[in-house]
Formats: sequence, C-alpha cells, structure tokens
Amino acid sequence: KEPFYDLDYLNFSRADAVSANYSPQTARDLVADQELDGVPKRSIVLRSSTQIRCPLHLSAPTQLELALGFWGTGTGTAEIGIVEEGQPKTTLHERKVTGGTGARWTPVSLDLSPYVGRVIGLELRAARATQGGRVAFGEPIADHEKFLIR
Repeated sequence: KEPFYDLDYLNFSRADAVSANYSPQTARDLVADQELDGVPKRSIVLRSSTQIRCPLHLSAPTQLELALGFWGTGTGTAEIGIVEEGQPKTTLHERKVTGGTGARWTPVSLDLSPYVGRVIGLELRAARATQGGRVAFGEPIADHEKFLIR
C-alpha cells in the first residue's frame, strides 16, 4: 500500500538517438541563485531549446508571478505557455531577454483563471539563448505557492 518508487525523470526518444554520454538534467542543472542588477532570485535556468513542464489542476482563479532575465552574456527568448491534451499549445507570454552588463529582471504577471477546473501543463521554455547563456525564470509563484523550486 506504500509507493514502490518515485519517478523523477522520464525521457522518451528513439534508441538510436540516445548518446552514450546522455544524462538527464538534474535540479542542480535547472535551479540556481541568479543576481541581475543587484537583485538575487532563486531561478529556473534553461539552455536554448529546452523546456520544463508542470502539470496543474487549478481549482480557483490563479495568478502566475515571476521575473524573466538572462544569465550570462548575450540574449534569449523566454516563453510561457499552456499545454492541454487534445489542444494546440497556447503561448501566454513571450519576451526577449538580454544578459551582460545592465541585465535586469522583467516582472511578469499572468492570469491563469481561464483554466480553472482543467488539468493543464504549465510550460516554461527557452525558445532561444546565446551559446553559454541561459534564460532565467525568477521565483515563479502561483497564488503565493512556490512553483517548481524546492
């Protein structure tokens, strides 16, 4: 009656596409303390063309609050979207972010209330990032509950 195991990561791919050196990203790869313009934030940091998705069932009107930035020098594009089974992906917000000298956090507030009563996947995606840099999603909170950062 107790759980037999916990599954933290699952990757589906063709057997011939998996490199012998492949290893899944861990919390150490994805979660980092970032400081932009003197403002520190616990962040989810993603390389170019990567994403993280969290399934949610929203039982009440919900606001998603976070800050967007870029870790490193260069630029990137951050996307926040909703994925629902049987529906096309919905992009809620897309923003170009810039790193290097003068980089700062850009606050974002999104209303998730249209999705109340539904099971959704909330997706944070680095659509593009300069090599060596990462798109940073700073302290994502949904109605005062920390999201994804433990």
